Amino acid sequence: MEIGTYSAPSCICPVNQTGGQCTAGFFCPSGSPSPKPCTGGYYCGTAGLAAESGQCYGGYYCMSGAQVPDPTDGTTGGLCPVGHYCPNGTETAQECLAGTYQNGTGKTKAGDCEPCTPGYYCSSSGLAQPTGKCAAGYYCPAGQTNMQPSNYSCTPGHYCPEGSGAEIECPSGQYQNATGQSTCKICDAGYYCDGILHNGVDTPESCQRGHYCPAGTRTAAEFPCPAGTYNNNTNSMALSACVDCDPGKYCGSIGLALPTGYCDSGYFCIKKASIPNPTDGTTGNICPEGSYCNPGSYESVECPSGTYNPTRGIGYLENCTDCEGGVFCSSPGLNAPVGNCSAGYYCISRATKANPTDNITGNVCPAGHYCPIGTGPAPLPCPHGKYTSITVQSQCYDCVMGKYCVDGINQVPCPQGFYCPTGTGQDWRPCPSGTYGSSTGFQAENQCTTCPARQYCGTTNLTAPSGLCDAGYYCKSGSDSSMPSNATKGDGGPCPIGHFCEQGTQDPTPCPLGTFGNQTLLRSAAECHSCTPGYYCDATGLTEPVGLCSEGFYCLGGSNSSNPPVRDASGGPCPAGKYCENGTSTPPECPSGTFQILEQKASCDPCPAGYYCLQGSATNTPCPEGYYCPQGTQFAHQYPCPNGTFNTFTTRANIDACVLCPAGKYCPSEGLADPAGFCSGGWYCTLGSWTDKPSILGNESGSDCHCPAQSIGGKCLAGTFCPNGSSIPTQCTGGYYCETDELLAVTGPCLAGYYCSSGSTMSNPVNETFGDICPKGHYCPLASQSAIPCPEGTFSDAYANENETNCLPCTAGMYCAGIGRALPNGNCTEGWFCPQGSTQPQPTSNKCLAGHECPEGSGAETPCTSGFYQPDVGMGACEICPAGKYCDQNEAITEQQSGVGEASHGVVTPKTCPAGFYCPAGTKTSGENPCPIGTYSNTTGISAENQCIKCDPGYYCHQPNMLAPAGKCNAGFHCTLSATSPSPTGNGSECEQGTFCIQGSSIPTDCPKGMFGSAAQLTSLTDCTFCTPGKYCDSTGLQQPAGNCLAGYYCSNASEEAAPVGKAYGDICPVGHYCPEQSYAPTACAAGTYQPFTGRTNVTACLACDPGSYCNATGQAQVTGDCSAGFYCILGATNNAPTDGIMGNICPIGSKCPLGSATHIFCPNGTYTNHTGASECYVCPAGSFCTSRDSAEPCPRGYYCPEGTGADIIPCPAGTYNPVMSLTQLSECTKCDGGKYCLLPGQDNYAGQCNAGYYCTSGVNTATPNSVNNTGVGGKCPTGYYCPTGSSHPLPCAAGTYSESEGKSACITCPASFYCTQNTTSYALYPCPAGYYCPVGTTHDRQYPCPKGYYNPVNGQDSSTDCLQCPGGKYCETDGLSTPTGDCAGWLVLYRSLIPENANRRSQHY
Repeated sequence: MEIGTYSAPSCICPVNQTGGQCTAGFFCPSGSPSPKPCTGGYYCGTAGLAAESGQCYGGYYCMSGAQVPDPTDGTTGGLCPVGHYCPNGTETAQECLAGTYQNGTGKTKAGDCEPCTPGYYCSSSGLAQPTGKCAAGYYCPAGQTNMQPSNYSCTPGHYCPEGSGAEIECPSGQYQNATGQSTCKICDAGYYCDGILHNGVDTPESCQRGHYCPAGTRTAAEFPCPAGTYNNNTNSMALSACVDCDPGKYCGSIGLALPTGYCDSGYFCIKKASIPNPTDGTTGNICPEGSYCNPGSYESVECPSGTYNPTRGIGYLENCTDCEGGVFCSSPGLNAPVGNCSAGYYCISRATKANPTDNITGNVCPAGHYCPIGTGPAPLPCPHGKYTSITVQSQCYDCVMGKYCVDGINQVPCPQGFYCPTGTGQDWRPCPSGTYGSSTGFQAENQCTTCPARQYCGTTNLTAPSGLCDAGYYCKSGSDSSMPSNATKGDGGPCPIGHFCEQGTQDPTPCPLGTFGNQTLLRSAAECHSCTPGYYCDATGLTEPVGLCSEGFYCLGGSNSSNPPVRDASGGPCPAGKYCENGTSTPPECPSGTFQILEQKASCDPCPAGYYCLQGSATNTPCPEGYYCPQGTQFAHQYPCPNGTFNTFTTRANIDACVLCPAGKYCPSEGLADPAGFCSGGWYCTLGSWTDKPSILGNESGSDCHCPAQSIGGKCLAGTFCPNGSSIPTQCTGGYYCETDELLAVTGPCLAGYYCSSGSTMSNPVNETFGDICPKGHYCPLASQSAIPCPEGTFSDAYANENETNCLPCTAGMYCAGIGRALPNGNCTEGWFCPQGSTQPQPTSNKCLAGHECPEGSGAETPCTSGFYQPDVGMGACEICPAGKYCDQNEAITEQQSGVGEASHGVVTPKTCPAGFYCPAGTKTSGENPCPIGTYSNTTGISAENQCIKCDPGYYCHQPNMLAPAGKCNAGFHCTLSATSPSPTGNGSECEQGTFCIQGSSIPTDCPKGMFGSAAQLTSLTDCTFCTPGKYCDSTGLQQPAGNCLAGYYCSNASEEAAPVGKAYGDICPVGHYCPEQSYAPTACAAGTYQPFTGRTNVTACLACDPGSYCNATGQAQVTGDCSAGFYCILGATNNAPTDGIMGNICPIGSKCPLGSATHIFCPNGTYTNHTGASECYVCPAGSFCTSRDSAEPCPRGYYCPEGTGADIIPCPAGTYNPVMSLTQLSECTKCDGGKYCLLPGQDNYAGQCNAGYYCTSGVNTATPNSVNNTGVGGKCPTGYYCPTGSSHPLPCAAGTYSESEGKSACITCPASFYCTQNTTSYALYPCPAGYYCPVGTTHDRQYPCPKGYYNPVNGQDSSTDCLQCPGGKYCETDGLSTPTGDCAGWLVLYRSLIPENANRRSQHY
């Protein structure tokens, strides 16, 4: 120890000193005679040290004698400067290397030095910012040290303007084949430069076939030849290189090297067609109507005669439409038939005239058929309902009304139950449902009888109604269902609501009073509903109750009044004590709390306030003491005063009558008149308390109280104190605590390390509302009412601090801004470093130097290492050395790139990769990566192997590190990019077959169109071979001909296309000829054929000479002429009068052959020929018919035959007959005899006798004529007549008989009580008169009189016993008396007196 005061190390100690304690900044090892200054890079922080305290902090440098690890005095040390970095234990700051820079202080490592900014270079160490921009033609990735870095010379396919951080790819349409360039070149015409595909173009590529490439072309497909053109050459420079598409072909898309294909069938392609089916009329068109177009056509061909084509776009001859039945086609090239077949004729198919008779293309209309204009392909049979019996007819005749026709000849009466309008066949019209009918021969529906009321006619064809209408339905008229509805006929339907319908109802019956019907189909009154309880039904025919029962009344059910006056089974007036609202069915009692003393009321009155009313009450009762009764109270104790209140009065109406218990007192139960007593000591009581020791409101569990007050008091709790007589508790004083309940004063002060706010219950509260442990970042002395914050620049992460010394300095690399910090605010900002005690994240003097890195949370800056650089100050990390550059920290240290005099250095500026080498990102030295064999490079600064220039097309590079290609590729070979040999097998090859290659070729040259290459390694155009005759070479580069010349064309020699037209090397096949596939010359069609079209492909195109024509030479385009009259030419005839039976023949017997006949035509119906070689047929004579074609035969019995009759012989009509042959006209047919009928036409005798009940006078065609639908004179036997079998006329009924209806074969004997004169039609018209009697068969009214002495007073008597004796006193003087003649005069007549004075009878005079 020093005896005196030791104050300086240079002090010369006085004799009275023996040594001393080492002071801060020094250390004294054992046995030290004097203090040692603290070692550089270390610090000695306290006195009395035997060794250094520790290393200097990173980001700082410590020279000799440093007392702290982060000195800032500049004498013993300082903060690491910009351009430098200082690791832990730094004595002298280290400079950032060249290629980096660092513009912040306090950096701790080389990585804190930032690589030089891309596009810039950092030429020395210790830099705070980059030296300058990178030179044009070079690019500077991060960390460069040279403005022209050799490793980063701009590579081919790229350009680098001044300040480039990376080389830029040449855009599409430009290229660059040299190194070190600042711009790109425009792509040459005939080539394209696709920068996207190649990431920068260094060599333009040849324009592809199907395209052209003007200067600046960007992609292979940018300028395609337009649709309709093609181009089979490469390196084309303009649109003019695109060739129009060939005739008969189309070029269907852009960019074609060859035509897409042949024109579609149904279209022809003229030139430059872009689709296989053009319609613009310029490049081609759809095949027109009347023509056809084979595939590959360049023009259309007409459809031949006998056919037509109505549509456009057909592709083949067979698509031409044969002329259909009913029409004819007389010339070629038609788009529709010329016209319709004539009336009376029919056309089968391919007819060439309107009235054919050859039976091949058509014929005359036969009997039983009709042929209107345009009939075909067959004659039309007469439909049902029509008839005809002759030939050459254009229409049939309608069947007459009341009859039907089904065989096309006869008319038959309409059967019973049906009606037959004009033209009826098998479709008899039934009388419809809802009607009936019992007679035959009806002509119209209105003759059917409408179904009567109460009944229905349920089906068609009824002769009487079906039956009665069903119960639940009504039928008025014309009903066709027993259950009529809207879906049925007639006036009827389901029984409507409100009504019932018994069986056979005509009009629905309404439901009676007191009932209603809400459903249809009710069948009786019993099914009507009784009126609903609570409702009334006061009318008949109701569908629902009329309405609700009236107020004051009740309706039990079945009520017919809304207010029944007396009580009975259906309801009545509402009784007293009850109430009846609208619609009441049973009167309810007045509810509790109401009363009613009157009858016939709809409601009850509420019980008045101050009173209560029991259920059914008619009076009210006063409310008792201790309770209150608002209006409508139901019983006496319904509303008691609640606990905490009291009340001493009666008839109180509301709770306001209940008074709160006064403060200091309590009222413990309901209904009290006075409080029970005073509140207990140690508690506080407020107004309305119901206990002497009140609980906190909501915690009361000892009663069922109803709290009228907001609070009634409570116990004085811990945290408060309550002197005697308190009405409220007192809060415990701040800084102190009140530990237990019922205290009179505070317990004591709050402990140090804690704070107590008002109301504390403990001396060391933790996480309480009244206090807490002293929080982090604060300190709390004894009796603290609140925590005190730590000052700025310090922090404390502990609880319960008792004084300010517990606050710590802020940690190095972090900052503590503001007071009361439990932890530092955060890390120091990236690019800065923060020493101990920092208050900001970006200290002004501590920004990281260039060539260094300061990641977030740095306490010092760090220099960048080799392979990395940092050209900027204030950066958080070093950047990887950029591609095309290298970063060497050793060079940076030597060059002091982070700044002269800085403590540390990292790479600030990357250096350019040297020529012949490439430097990828992160390169540490200049000579790591040489360019490989097959490439060359004469520039610096390239970054990747692919930037070494590939050996140029047409040249080869056989060793590595070449500065230029070795020489040209050999003839017969081609060299692509990167070729390594003059005769390459890779990156090039021998010139392939179909091409030739001169010396220095980069791509083979195709042999041109019209030629092909037969071997590999051809060296010139003369080595290519001309295309073989019959074949074509339509594109360049062929190894053999492309194919055979197309059928329909011929290719002579060196043909450039498969279908040449008008070319020296070939043409389309001419008319009269055909050209199969691979033709080198056309082939002529043989004699007997012709060929009118160009472009035919085979011998089948040679058409056999048309039927009716002949062809006598080869190679003909058309027929020679028509076949001679009297002969026919079938097909392929070589002369005009053939007789071989193959090409044709002489016209046979029974046929005709006019000029130009294709076949012999059979003589039509009604004509004939009887020799060969005829050109026309003879008309059949009258009285004969001609069907065998070669002779005339006599007309048969039952028929007649006018001139020209064939198979259509005409029958004598029904009602006539013919017993002889050879009749010529209708008038010669015989009418049917009297009493006979002739049913069918064409008969040679009558059919039979007229039926009994009918008469046939003359010409009748039925056994049952009705004078309406029969022929001739005849009919049904009329009333009053009879007609036995075979009657020619009706016979009158004799006297004593009658006939009351038509169609009788015998008369009926007159019945008794009636008489019948001659021709009587009804005996009922002739009752026997009074005074007479008429037995069976009486012939007149006076035939049988009552004799004298008798009389008959009534009509219709049939016996003599019906005559009465003349009564006494009377006389009956004559026969036939209906009453006595008179009274006897002066005589007593007993009976049957004949005269007034009868002497012969017993009498008495008086």
